[in-house]
Amino acid sequence: MLLTRRSRSFGSFDDLKGASIGIGPEGSGTAYLMQQLLENSNLKDLDLKPSNHPAATQVELVHDGELDLAAYVINENAPAVREYIKRYDLEIVSPADEEGLLARDKWLRLGKIPAGFFDVNRPSPATDKVVPQVDTLVMTNACVGRAERIAFLVLLADEFPSFVRMNPPPSTAFQDTAPLADEAREFFANGQPALPDRYFPRLVNLMSPAYWIYLAMAVTILLNAIEVYSRFRLWRIDTNRQLLESRLRRLVQPPLSREQVKTLPGDAALQPPEDRRTAETLMKDFEALRARCQAQLQSYVTPMGREMYYR
Repeated sequence: MLLTRRSRSFGSFDDLKGASIGIGPEGSGTAYLMQQLLENSNLKDLDLKPSNHPAATQVELVHDGELDLAAYVINENAPAVREYIKRYDLEIVSPADEEGLLARDKWLRLGKIPAGFFDVNRPSPATDKVVPQVDTLVMTNACVGRAERIAFLVLLADEFPSFVRMNPPPSTAFQDTAPLADEAREFFANGQPALPDRYFPRLVNLMSPAYWIYLAMAVTILLNAIEVYSRFRLWRIDTNRQLLESRLRRLVQPPLSREQVKTLPGDAALQPPEDRRTAETLMKDFEALRARCQAQLQSYVTPMGREMYYR
């Protein structure tokens, strides 16, 4: 908004020719925005004389007649605006042809400040004033946790009822260089924090809820793969055991049970050399299978004992 003395009258942009205007402190958002507006070809022809001043100093200079106008980018409900206007008896400048100029820029919208908004007893403004409105770009440091960003969005939504409705912004110009954060997009889509953001803030600070879902899926797939691998190893152990027992039964003629073998005299042995070599090979294979079972005894993947299911 542009503020001037109540005694001055600026009915159109033509009345602003050669006017001196304070555009806020150097490097401020107000100064940046005003410089963008003053680069407009129509405003260049007005030969405005911008200068940088602190916010509080500008209104004093306008009141003393050293500046014609003071520019502010500020919410109309800010206490400072009401104080400046009432203390220094200022008025909002709203040229009649302002709407045509503002309509050219997509990043500006038209707003209205009704008469008496700042002071009803001595109407200020005296009439309804059309003022440009500009969106506020809210940015956070990348080090800020997701839970803190969501909490800040909740506070903004509570303070400004139209905050969720007006976002994402209608113009995507800002998103070209500063894309909308994922949690902000979800917040605007739902109108409120998601369940993980509401009940598990510490977890979402570590990772986004979507990544937690991916992690759960990956763990589930890994556990299933471990289960399949475990079953395969146990199946191979049991299959080898069955093969060795079949070879053992073919070696003992006539077939003897385990109890019958235990009752044999100590000097009982296989007589044919071929059978003795076969028995020695069979013993080595049994020992190898036993060593394999012992190696897998403490395995986290294949705990021994479950191979009983395959018998």
